[in-house]
This record gives sequence, structure tokens and C-alpha cells, in this order.
Amino acid sequence: MRVLLPTTAAAIAVVAALLAPAPASAAGPEIGGYGDDYFLNDGWSGTANQVYDYGLPGDGAVVGDWNGDRVDTIGVRRGSFYLLADRHGVEAPAHSFIYGRPADVTLVGDWNGDGRDTLAVRRGNTYYFNDELTGGDASAVIRYGRADDQVLVGDWDGDGRDTLGVRRGNVFYLRNVLAGGEADIRVPYGKAEDVVYVGDWNGDRVDTLAVRREARYFVKDDFTGGEADRVLTYGRPGDATLVGDWNGDGADTLGVRRGSRPAANVVSWADGTYGAFGATTTIGSGNRTIALPSSARRGLVTIASADTRLTVDVVAADGTAQRIVGGVAGARTALWGDPAGGDARSIRISSTGAWVVTLHPVSSLEALESAGDGSELALYGGALTATHSADGSLQVLQYVSRRPAAGSLAPLYPDERRTVVTGVRAASGSGTLAAGPSIVDVGVGTWRLALPAPPPAPSSLPQPTSVPKSSVVFPLAGEYRLSRTITETHNGADLLQPAWSPIHAVADGVVSFTGWSGGYGNLVTVRHVVDGKPVETRSAHMINTPPVRAGQRVVAGQIIGYMGSTGNSTANHLHIEVRVDGQIVDPMQWLPVER
Repeated sequence: MRVLLPTTAAAIAVVAALLAPAPASAAGPEIGGYGDDYFLNDGWSGTANQVYDYGLPGDGAVVGDWNGDRVDTIGVRRGSFYLLADRHGVEAPAHSFIYGRPADVTLVGDWNGDGRDTLAVRRGNTYYFNDELTGGDASAVIRYGRADDQVLVGDWDGDGRDTLGVRRGNVFYLRNVLAGGEADIRVPYGKAEDVVYVGDWNGDRVDTLAVRREARYFVKDDFTGGEADRVLTYGRPGDATLVGDWNGDGADTLGVRRGSRPAANVVSWADGTYGAFGATTTIGSGNRTIALPSSARRGLVTIASADTRLTVDVVAADGTAQRIVGGVAGARTALWGDPAGGDARSIRISSTGAWVVTLHPVSSLEALESAGDGSELALYGGALTATHSADGSLQVLQYVSRRPAAGSLAPLYPDERRTVVTGVRAASGSGTLAAGPSIVDVGVGTWRLALPAPPPAPSSLPQPTSVPKSSVVFPLAGEYRLSRTITETHNGADLLQPAWSPIHAVADGVVSFTGWSGGYGNLVTVRHVVDGKPVETRSAHMINTPPVRAGQRVVAGQIIGYMGSTGNSTANHLHIEVRVDGQIVDPMQWLPVER
């Protein structure tokens, strides 16, 4: 047999390719948290060296090497619609498609070893893998582990293919092939309550484990268990963590996701002023008319599409239309209200491609962050201080809303506009907003705004009234998926629905806590008395600051928040706990569940 040797240049290229670091895997489940700001660290310095925003604050986030260039980048998920970027800091997605169902758990990995990450979805202990970023049917389907396992994704043996692992307590069961069967690696690490991450931390092509406690990370470079090989602090305890090879050097490092949340008083005001309704998501293509909720005077529409010619019009009862979105590919959120023709009845979408649309209440609009650059539109309330760079101009406008007189036509924006801060090439400016929350528009310039503190919780809570067990209701409406039940290390049930799905109080009661609570993320705790027994329910991982306050009485079926993935969470879901007489009980046994 004759062997053809490569030329010297070709030989050098071959050797270089063999010695070059393999793409580090950013594979894994969808990232929880809330926000559209990403802070990425290329090394272990503890300081971000890439900062940018992408998508919307309520999006699910995923990380992967979508084009095989060895650099991991950000993608976002809205229901079953995915928008993936190939470069850091770009606004328009390179890939947009539909895959799976809105309630699925999303996984990312290089399933076939071709150097590109693609998606899989999980339903219970069944996994549907796709080797392309085009949607369509799954390339492979397997079953692995149990329906209530926490799933992990990684290249455990360095062969270039990502496979699955599951976690039970602090023991990890890792499989080296994309198939069911017994685990190839079994290793204990950390504590059962730790948050776990997977990455190629040292660039040796093998993914290993790290655990997080508050803002400290304990990283392990092998599967021997025992002490961590390195410990570092990064970000804040409330951050959502990302893992990826951000610069293509072959080693995975950390990033965090952040975003501000509306204060509870702003949420309550917005719901009372504009109307409250449950968020709904519609996935489709082409031209479509979607009815608006009759209970709201104004609301938000978020639309994502790769179609640069897509338009969205608000249509009144008499057919009069007002355009609110036009000719913008990617993602856009717009405020809808009543056009000149009268009450808004529907939105009209004109498109030649696929799109995903979410209708959600004004109260879900992101509050102004502490700093930014450029124009923002957001809910805000209280005193305001603004500073900006000397080479720019800044203007803060307050739109004060008043309910129109009977029979009058409500404009798209609130009725009165006041200039609160204005200046050209000025170092700073300050002003006071009118009483009550408002919508604030910040013009060109770098700005910093002081957010109002939420109202203090009452020193004592009213006592809930006893109700019969027959009055208890299920916390979700419509189809959901049970992804995890109560175990020795898991005190509740995890119920999956799309982001912004409403979460309801299960019985009459009194809110005892609302707000951020570590691993619970945004949490609402309600005290009840059912059949004479004290009952406490905890609803966790809500997408934004809950629209109820401590001390507030709620009734069965009342909306107390919206589905999200904040805190220690890898997908949009409701984690609900039930305690009767102080004892943890199985929510799926205590709640009225259709079986």
C-alpha cells in the first residue's frame, strides 16, 4: 500500500489541529434567573471582562457553541422558540427556530461530536435529541434515570460527545454513551443542598463538577470526590450562573446573569392602573390576529422573529389600526393601548416567517436598573437622582397616568408628561417624581437612577380565616408537567409551564413573605387555616417581584405571581411546598390534582 505523506506546511497544520484545545463544553440545562445583562469572565480573576445585554429579562437562557468556532455564546428561549447568537454582544440572533413544547426542559450539548452544540428536551425521564439547529423531529430518543432526577450534561470521558448524568442528593451518576442503562461513573461530591455546575475547568477535554454556595464556587478537576481543587468567589449570591468557554481557549469559566425587578408597590400600582391579566404566549407564522384581554386598558406585547418585514398593529373596535412594531428582526417589546378608533380589541401580525408573541401586563415591564447607557422605558416610583457623562445629554420624562372620564378615548401613553431632569453636557441632575409610580423615559446619555425601597412589611400579620379543604384549588391553570416530586432532599413538587404563566393562591390566607429568598428566587409564602389546621404554602422561582405584599389577604385562585426560573433553578417552573401543622407533606397528595 502506498502512503502519501503531507507537505511540511500541511503536516504542521495537522499537528497543530491535533494539539489545539478541544471546544470546552458549555453543555447543560437551561439557565435560570432573570435579566438581560450578562457578565462573563474569561479566566478565574473574579472580574467580568465581557459585559453585554441580550434578549429580554424574562427569557430562558442557554449557552452553547452554535457554529463550531470553539467560542460559547448566549441564546434565549421563549416557550418553544429559540434565538441563538453566534457572537458576543450582537442584537440579532444567528439562529431562530421552534423545537419541542413550551413546558419542556431544555438541554444543550454536542450530541454527535461534530463540534457544534444543539438542543435536546426532557419530558420526565425521556430525552429528545436534535443534531441540527432547525427544529423538526428528534434525531434520537432515550430514557435515562428517574423523572424526579436532576439532570446534568457533559463530556465525562473526553471523547468529544456530550452525554447525560443525574444527581441524587450529593451522588452523581454519569453515563459515557447516549443511551439508558447503568452509570459508568458514580461519584459523591459536595452537599445535597449545593447548586451544581458542569464544565471543562482545566482544558483537558473532560467535563467535571463544581458546586456553588452563595457566591463561592468549589471546583473539582476529576471524579475522585474529596476536597475542591480550587475555590473562588464570583458575582453576587442572587446571580444566575452561566458556564462557558467565552474566548475559545479550551477551558470553561463562569459568567452571571442579572436584571432588576419591579418593586412590589410599582407592580400593584401598574395592575390597578392598567389592568391585570395572565401572560399568554402564541407561536405561529404568517399573518394572524390575536385578541387582547378585555380586562386591561394597556399591556405589553413581546415578539421575536427573524423576519425583518414583520409588523404588529393594534386594532380598535371600529377597525382603526396603530402600528407599534415594524421592520425589526430579533426581539422587541412594545406597549399597546387604545388607538384613536376606541378600545383596543386585537393585535394584527403581518409576517412571512415564524414568530412567537407573548402578551403580558404592564406590571411585568422591567424597572429601571441602577445604571445604563441610552434610552430606556420602564416603570418607576419615588424620588429620583440622575447623573450622566459630561459628553452626553440626559433627559428624564415622567408620564403620569390618570383614568379617562367615561366615554373619552385613552391615548397610547399616559395623559400628562413632565420633564423631571434635563441637561446638556451637564455632570448631574436631580429631581423628584410626582407622587406615585410612573413610566419614565431616559434619553441619550449614561445615567444612574436611585430606585425606591419596597414598602416595609407589617410588624404583625392578620390571622387567616379557617376554610374547608373542599375550597382548596390547584395553583396552576391548564396543562402542566410534573418534573420532580417530594424526596428526602426535595421538600416540594416542581410543576412546569411556560414563563409568565400565572400562579394562584391555593386557598384563602394571608401573605407572610414576598420577595427574594436565596435558592427559592422570588418567593411567596402564604399562611392558611384549612379544616382548623395551620397550613403554609411556599411558591418559588417566580419570574419577577411578586404582585402581593406581606400582610395582604388573598383568596383561593387569586394570582400571586408568574412562572419563572429565579434562584436555584434550571427551567421555568413552580416549586411548591406545603406544610400542615409544621410538617412537610406531598403537595401532589394534599392538593386537588386530577389523576
